[in-house]
Amino acid sequence: MTEADFLRIKDMTTGFSYNSLEHTDYEDIAGYEIKKKTGSIILISGFHREADCMHYHWGANEAKQVLDALGKDSRGMIEFIPGEWVKDFENEGFVIRDVWKDYFMDSITDIPTIKASELEEEFLKEYESKGASDATIACKGQSRGFTGQTEEWIKEWLDNSAEEDVVNKVALVERNEAKEIIGLVFTGIYGLESMKGPIAWIREVSVIPEYQNRGIARSLIRKALGYCKSNGATRAFLTADECNIYAIHLYESIGFRPGPDKGQIDMVRE
Repeated sequence: MTEADFLRIKDMTTGFSYNSLEHTDYEDIAGYEIKKKTGSIILISGFHREADCMHYHWGANEAKQVLDALGKDSRGMIEFIPGEWVKDFENEGFVIRDVWKDYFMDSITDIPTIKASELEEEFLKEYESKGASDATIACKGQSRGFTGQTEEWIKEWLDNSAEEDVVNKVALVERNEAKEIIGLVFTGIYGLESMKGPIAWIREVSVIPEYQNRGIARSLIRKALGYCKSNGATRAFLTADECNIYAIHLYESIGFRPGPDKGQIDMVRE
């Protein structure tokens, strides 16, 4: 599927009652194939590297249309399932993989500004991508839907040369005495044209199990917010699975608050 195909299909899906492509970029599904395209259903499939399974995006008016297009034998993950469709999917062998809820800080005025020059030793270098990937994968399963990130994904995140909606992308790391990566957070800034001000995006917060409960995640997040503030961000955003109560408690103690939406429901059939 070319980018031109993707843009045409994304435009077509707006004509359906529901679709999963509204917040999806071509880079997220480059290489995927069009599995079915009719007046009542659009289904796209491809392999999801981080989840290590088949992955489906879709546009339709009814759950049955998506399930019929998938067929009984399809295995893998499907995103953005409407809440009223969950029971239909469960009846066909799908289970909820995660429910991602949005959390916001409407202002980061109280966060101390931290310039990039103050964080030089804490920025992840590209050659450290394998160690960073290992650290995220060590946290796999601690939150529903969190599988860690591949070395390739991390290298792509650190590449700020391409024109993208997210700028000033970095990863901040915590190292132990042996200089091994034991914690990290990825961050960048988007919404540069927003009337409310640019947004610091906090994501992939990971601390390997034996170093948890030492305040490392809190410190990394606050440093990421301070870095983004120094680059013009005025507010912040992250997502968390609704069952990850420990992470949610941390985020709320820093100042994040849940948004009004019910959350993104992703389901999987194994």
